[in-house]
Amino acid sequence: MFFCSDLADRGVHEEEEDMVAYLFGCIRVALCFMSWLWWDMVGAMSSMRG
Repeated sequence: MFFCSDLADRGVHEEEEDMVAYLFGCIRVALCFMSWLWWDMVGAMSSMRG
């Protein structure tokens, strides 16, 4: 939660929208990272099989 003076001046609805946008950004980064790890693992497995 962010308790800044500029956020306090704005409406609660806008703050909720900011939180939703922030959460979606985090989820998108996590999904990208997980897919990258997945392909890294798949590549390692296929190279180990030869």
